Amino acid sequence: MKKDCNPLRFVPYVLGLMLFVGTAFCQLIWQKHYGAGDPSKGNSVQQTTDEGYIVVGYATPTGGYGAQVYLIKTDSLGDTLWTRTHGGAGDEYGNSVQQTTDEGYIIAGTTSSFGNSFQVFLIKTDSLGDTLWTRTYGGAGDEYGNSVQQTTDGGYIIAGSAQFMTAWLVYLIKTDAYGNGGIEEHPYSLHLSYTPHTAAFPNPFSSFTTVIGYENKHFILYDISGKKVGSCFGHRIGFGLPAGIYFLIPEDKSFNPIRVVKVE
Repeated sequence: MKKDCNPLRFVPYVLGLMLFVGTAFCQLIWQKHYGAGDPSKGNSVQQTTDEGYIVVGYATPTGGYGAQVYLIKTDSLGDTLWTRTHGGAGDEYGNSVQQTTDEGYIIAGTTSSFGNSFQVFLIKTDSLGDTLWTRTYGGAGDEYGNSVQQTTDGGYIIAGSAQFMTAWLVYLIKTDAYGNGGIEEHPYSLHLSYTPHTAAFPNPFSSFTTVIGYENKHFILYDISGKKVGSCFGHRIGFGLPAGIYFLIPEDKSFNPIRVVKVE
């Protein structure tokens, strides 16, 4: 079979902070290295509307500072047009980048600069990589942002992972155009293996239910879609809720979710 050696069929790859561009089947066209000798890594690359490339990862500057998000814009030959770093006092890692409809960029990653754990880190930049706004998402555990896409309504969808007790689960966040989280489908609510030794009674229920032995414990309440619908103590739960399946998550995450069912 004859191989297609059309030199216009480019496929970009990134490994560490080396950018490769080659034909789909035949040969390497060029490769570039980026960074000034500091530890650095590239995690995501996309071709931009000007036929160049945008790369995101992280770099650890010399001088004792933590890792920072490292954003690189190149021309079509991989030559650097500009670089930007984004971060605070902790560690920041860029894991995904996409050019947005306004010719700027959206970056998803993780940060430890805003608490005692890692949180999902969302950065919106202009066309030159300068920060327009940043947002963080997460709770008491560690959360990581691994992928981001702009959605048709101008907002963003972020996929990542979150730690729930000893397990790692999918974490999905939908935001508006300014990164405000309208829907945050946290894995605590989607984790369907609930604690069998912690009972809510009655269950199913038509008016309210109580978590036996934990009446004064504080819970976060999620519906079956993973949307947070409220918080409550462990007694007389369910007033004002429509019929459906819900999950009670202890605020201190001391045990697994409790599944409760409200009926008409």
